[in-house]
Amino acid sequence: MSNLTFQIIIVLICLAQLAALIWGVVPRGSRSGVLIVNLLLSVGVLYFLWPYLRPEIAEARPSPETDIWSYKTSIIMLVELVVFVTSVRAIAGRYVPPVLIWTGFAANLLLSLVVFVYAFFVEFPCCGLL
Repeated sequence: MSNLTFQIIIVLICLAQLAALIWGVVPRGSRSGVLIVNLLLSVGVLYFLWPYLRPEIAEARPSPETDIWSYKTSIIMLVELVVFVTSVRAIAGRYVPPVLIWTGFAANLLLSLVVFVYAFFVEFPCCGLL
């Protein structure tokens, strides 16, 4: 994936989140947009990070000293799994506390903004990524 394609995808994701946020907070708004964005982003993140999970755990487990950054992929995937489950339950009509839905949305928004900053303001001349 080229840098330009990656940047376009990140901008589209941020715009979708902004639209869902506006749709969710306007008077008599619906949380449907937030649930759909949560579901799609959690599926995308889980799909993208899945290949990195096993190597991360294999590298971190035998190490005598690990810190929280040794498990960054696992932590992100755990958060996204919770977002996925709560979104699926809410879309299926089950009761999910609104605070869980909005916390998942905030986590996805924060993750998207961090990726946005890296995509547009951090340059990695060594390998051409980002």
